[in-house]
Amino acid sequence: MAKKKRQRISYVLPLASSPGGHRLGVNGLAFDNQSSILYTGGRDGVICAWDTKSTASFRKQVQAHTHWVNDIVPVKSNQGLVSCSSDGTVKLWRPFGHESAAASTIGSHSDYIKCLATPDAQAGWVASGGLDHRICLWDLNGGGKTLEINVARDYNVTKGSIYALHATGPLLASGGPEGVVRLWDAGSGKSITKFVGHTDNVRDILISHDQDTVLSASSDQTIKVWSVTAGRCLHTLTMHNDSVWCMYSDDPNLAVFYSGDKSGLVAKTDTRRAMEIEEGVSVALCQDNHGIAKIVTAGGSIWTATSSSSVNRWDDVDTTLDVETPPATPHDERSGSASEALIAHSLTIIVPMRHHPAETIQGQHGLIKHTMLNDRKRILTLDTAGEVVLWDLLKCVPIKSFGRRHLDEVVPEVNTTDSVANWCTVDTKTGAITVQLQENYCFDAEIYADQIDTTEKLDFRSDQRINLGKWVLRSLFATLLDEEVRRDKVYRQSLHSGADAPSTSLRPNAPRTIDLPERLVHSPDTGTDAEATPRAADGPPVNAHTLSMNIGAATPGPPVMAKHGPGLDTTAASHTSLASSTADAPSDYFSANASKDHQSETASEDKETKTLATPGATGPTSLPTSPTEEKKKSGLFGRKFQMAFPKKAARQSTEAKPEAKPEEISDSASSRSSDKGEKVVEDNFYAVVQRIRAEYDEHSSTKPDEPLPSGITPSLPIETPVLHPPPHTLVIIQEDDPDSGGLLDQYRGEISELGKEADALEKIAPTWLGELLLKVNQIPLKDTAKVSFILLPFDNSLPSIASVDGNARLNANRMLRSKKILAYGQKVDPNMTLATLRVHVWRTAGDVVLYYNSNGKKALRLPHPADVPTSEESGETTGVGR
Repeated sequence: MAKKKRQRISYVLPLASSPGGHRLGVNGLAFDNQSSILYTGGRDGVICAWDTKSTASFRKQVQAHTHWVNDIVPVKSNQGLVSCSSDGTVKLWRPFGHESAAASTIGSHSDYIKCLATPDAQAGWVASGGLDHRICLWDLNGGGKTLEINVARDYNVTKGSIYALHATGPLLASGGPEGVVRLWDAGSGKSITKFVGHTDNVRDILISHDQDTVLSASSDQTIKVWSVTAGRCLHTLTMHNDSVWCMYSDDPNLAVFYSGDKSGLVAKTDTRRAMEIEEGVSVALCQDNHGIAKIVTAGGSIWTATSSSSVNRWDDVDTTLDVETPPATPHDERSGSASEALIAHSLTIIVPMRHHPAETIQGQHGLIKHTMLNDRKRILTLDTAGEVVLWDLLKCVPIKSFGRRHLDEVVPEVNTTDSVANWCTVDTKTGAITVQLQENYCFDAEIYADQIDTTEKLDFRSDQRINLGKWVLRSLFATLLDEEVRRDKVYRQSLHSGADAPSTSLRPNAPRTIDLPERLVHSPDTGTDAEATPRAADGPPVNAHTLSMNIGAATPGPPVMAKHGPGLDTTAASHTSLASSTADAPSDYFSANASKDHQSETASEDKETKTLATPGATGPTSLPTSPTEEKKKSGLFGRKFQMAFPKKAARQSTEAKPEAKPEEISDSASSRSSDKGEKVVEDNFYAVVQRIRAEYDEHSSTKPDEPLPSGITPSLPIETPVLHPPPHTLVIIQEDDPDSGGLLDQYRGEISELGKEADALEKIAPTWLGELLLKVNQIPLKDTAKVSFILLPFDNSLPSIASVDGNARLNANRMLRSKKILAYGQKVDPNMTLATLRVHVWRTAGDVVLYYNSNGKKALRLPHPADVPTSEESGETTGVGR
């Protein structure tokens, strides 16, 4: 199997508990009229559902993205909701599914995705447009990407980014910073026509149901009316005095539409009683405090989304009645039109019809700025309320609040002079602290044990150092490690009990027994939690890039449903699908229901129970595993372990067999005939488990009477002191996506649930995490970072340590501490490291120069002064550390 893409592990520090809602501004709105549910997509990557039958109340939410949600559209008769994000992904969420249902990735772009469009809620496709100059059509029935239009490449457009999309029937319209509205055939991707007239970015587009009228809103402060038949602009509406950001209309002919601009003004335009559109009426409906990012209407109300985390509902205005207009200014006493009534350019103050929202869905306070401190353990954050808080990145908890202050004022008060290597990256782009760990540098930082804050009484060595990356990962995945230790014990017990049982075969070294029901029945847990490492019986291996999960009447079972059946297919469905692509799995998202899912799980459970009681074909290695595990064992080892299997097979048979015979017997070998020559260890957590069990199998076959020690050697508290991060701390496993240039989520889960989801994590988590947790001190090898310095006697009072050639330059680990060193006439903390000396004391290029002196505790025989070169002769005259 080919090596997996580079993965990273992130964790999100939990904020104060809240009843639900957004932490940052809201960019997307959608309304389900049948269920009276309002959907909101925020800059925190969250999609929320709100019941609006009486007053708005929180229903549920999902952390769908790792960056801003820029647009959302309902699909499949409102049974699904598609979202696009600045993280480069298009995702589908089933709001009527299980509470823990995650959003599934159905496509990706190589840059921010700004907008979505679908012809109607029953259509089988959705279009997405992004800053990568591409328009992509995605099949909602599992067919992946069905069409791609590259505006910049195919039509030689310099400013080809897509900021606006709208679809009606087969007609697709797009707009962007070039100021041109382009019409496309959604079936073939061919260009139909283009409308030129705007002088700035086209921000939103509407198309009438008869596909003959197109409205476009632009940052040039105008709304233009285009005729598809005539191929030209019919009218230019100028009711706004600022950039027009969005429009909304549920009128088939666009006779009534709403528009919102950068200043927060929402205008309603009604042309139903006008012969010409410019003879209609346009009223200033309301004035929000922030620019209007999205508008939807429902039940006589208008919902507005802005850069605030709150969403406002405004009462609509009946424009069929005579609207009482504000008094006209002397220089504006003329008949109103759609472009001038109530919102004329000459008015310096616009008086809206609604002064206050009828209802507000209150948002939360999210983090918007942060500063990492020098010790790399703490971080200062600023939230939308102006509060500054100090956080502990290791314990995942806030330390202290400084109230409403400037962030830069607080930094000097809490910062230290430490110099610690970078071991993580931190961002607050979703309104919370997200810490990202990558294999190539997350183990670079160390601190001395006497610098840590722990309540446990541990006997540390005076020079003992703690690796920050190892420490954090050990605490985050503690429940997963506990589960692996439990499974390891069960596995070793099964091997030992098998060695004591009488032989039932005439062949020497044949498997003695594989009857496992007793272990399953008497296990303290139920379902797959009691098995060594459960796998789906006779099922195909789970493909992390498959999106054939059904999302019809209900969401796939939550992770805890693994206890109802062995299926990694059920446990990992909601997680492995996060990074999936429908291009590899043409299956209908909306064709199954919960009862069918449950039936398949039950059938899978019965099937695996029968399989476990069936004699294996390869000896003791098959005792506690399902056929799927046998399949993985044949392909998950490197040359060392694979060479061991033919030898063991030879000892189990008394007849001479051709070399190819063992491969013919193995079902896994025949099913992976294309990979026979490729002996590559699969790069995931389970590969480490397989290696450990291979050692058990070898030990059991060669020394069946000796006790089998555990091959799992987790780090001890003396190396990674026990931390207790909050149980709701979120862990995310992501992998690089070459198509989008960003990251795809493979797994999301709270640390309290990681042990229950061991099956999914074994398939998804990287090998280096398994080696860290299961094999103590096994972290990627890396050259030690060193600091070069020169050590000279102070005032020639002691012998020089220079070599014969006079070289006094030394190299030492950057974490080496200085003892009794004076710097510029002042004492230096004896616990200061060389790295800190170079950064905060030396502060110049070249080697650090240190002078040593006698402490007077011992008489020294000093050389004659003429035999020792002076500091002037050695050229070391400036920047001296003492």
